[in-house]
Amino acid sequence: MEIYTKTEEKWRVIGLNGSFDAQTSPKAEAAINTEIEDGHKFIGIDLEMVLFMSSGGLRVLLSSKKKLKELGGDLVLIKPRENVMSVLEVSGFAKMFSVMDSLEGLVKV
Repeated sequence: MEIYTKTEEKWRVIGLNGSFDAQTSPKAEAAINTEIEDGHKFIGIDLEMVLFMSSGGLRVLLSSKKKLKELGGDLVLIKPRENVMSVLEVSGFAKMFSVMDSLEGLVKV
């Protein structure tokens, strides 16, 4: 998995590229935790290049959202592919997270 970060107004965007599963989720979780430790309370996860997501990826998203909520922040999901969105819907996560169609939508939140 490749990871990039950038800032969009108050949001820190973390982009993931590849599979988001039990094998790669520790790397993504570490990247998110680093941003939280650096003081970022509003994080967007760019899922446009995520080809597959398993329960390992879902666990990281949920635990990260809980941490940020405790700090008065939020975690939103950006541009999930159709198959990833299906996983989010079937698991009920689509109701727990704001899902943005674009980075431009993120800055309006």
